Amino acid sequence: MKNPRKLSRARKTLPPDKVMAPLISWLNSEQPDSVIHRMVFEIQALDRLADEIDWSGERQDQASLRQEFRKRGESITSKMREFATYPAIFTNRLYRLPSGEWKAMREKPYEVVHHRYAASADPETAVTDFHQTLPFRDLEQILERGWAWRLRKCALTSCGRWFCARRGDQIHCPGERCRQRRYEESPQYKEWRKNYDAMQKKKSFGSTSRKS
Repeated sequence: MKNPRKLSRARKTLPPDKVMAPLISWLNSEQPDSVIHRMVFEIQALDRLADEIDWSGERQDQASLRQEFRKRGESITSKMREFATYPAIFTNRLYRLPSGEWKAMREKPYEVVHHRYAASADPETAVTDFHQTLPFRDLEQILERGWAWRLRKCALTSCGRWFCARRGDQIHCPGERCRQRRYEESPQYKEWRKNYDAMQKKKSFGSTSRKS
């Protein structure tokens, strides 16, 4: 049997799409209302909220926004406590120096501390099933690397599959199929298609008239 520690070290050298492949495969095969699905949605919302916060402390009107950020981090950690061991999310905070300058406690909006044992976890109710804990560990590794933003659902409603984004503005599965299909469903395309068909019909009618 291979040493799991060696596997873990080797996995750190893999590109994002390879590391995230097992979790993405699991998310696409399971029911969308699982605990892990809900955590992923909340983590994505946490990342979006982090981008709105000015961590320099210059904007004092963001106190309520930072408070909401802390609450969301605590909410995610509370869901993680359903597992026998879980990572905890520690959100960033600002404090004032004697000079009056504001400084962030952490370098990142939030940090993940691993393998915390739930002190109040009931052995009879704690999630220990391998089928659920394995994707949970994959999610933990993704959080550690700061790749939560890469985990996305395809914007095409009829697809909705999870994928690993390569760019910040990517909203469709890799390739052109879903992007093209979503464009074809848009009002802009339908209007263009209507005008195009009318023009082609007019050309066809004009060509037939000249021949007759």
